[in-house]
Amino acid sequence: QVSVLPKLCCMLPLVTKPGPAETKRKKKKASLWEKTKNRTLDMMMQDGKADLLANYGVSYHDAASRPPTLERRKLCSVCGLTAAYTCKITGMRFCSRPCLKMHEETRLKGVK
Repeated sequence: QVSVLPKLCCMLPLVTKPGPAETKRKKKKASLWEKTKNRTLDMMMQDGKADLLANYGVSYHDAASRPPTLERRKLCSVCGLTAAYTCKITGMRFCSRPCLKMHEETRLKGVK
């Protein structure tokens, strides 16, 4: 009897092992320690400055802002709120009687 089914070995595609160009391996990400273990802080600062200069044309140390236009705020030395009064002895500011008492108890101890 003659076999009606064709031979399977002729129908299957040839399987070959992938070459080095075909295999993809994940690259191991370097940890922060590996990136910086032989470098000093000065070396890292110089690299950062060079990167900023290359990308933006200015570095952190070259950046400057204009002087403030608003008057400096006068804050209470005890609680941090806006202060309306000044101690005659120390020149420190305070906003109310309770803050004045606290100032006298703590900061003027031994002065008065």
